[in-house]
Amino acid sequence: MEPITLTAVVDEARRLTIEIPGSIPVGPVVLTITPLDMLNEKSSELTRDMVRQKLAAAGLLGTAHYAPDDAVPLTREERTRLGRLLIGEQSSDALINEDRGPL
Repeated sequence: MEPITLTAVVDEARRLTIEIPGSIPVGPVVLTITPLDMLNEKSSELTRDMVRQKLAAAGLLGTAHYAPDDAVPLTREERTRLGRLLIGEQSSDALINEDRGPL
């Protein structure tokens, strides 16, 4: 069944009375209340494209998804050294195995 939009008025006591058409089945429904003045306001919600435009204008949008053409792969020793910079002498594998405990 397609969603149905109904208009209504909230009275001073903050009560809402709605006459539901007979075509609506009996059972649970989802009711969303949007004041009409909110419908007329321009949405201030940022879309993904708007955010990308703002980041690009500020020079903060990363577009380099690949290594440069002249990039040289790290050697095994360089990768090992970088992997140990923050954790000391143990490799990441050793720390993971230590956390897992004996198998």
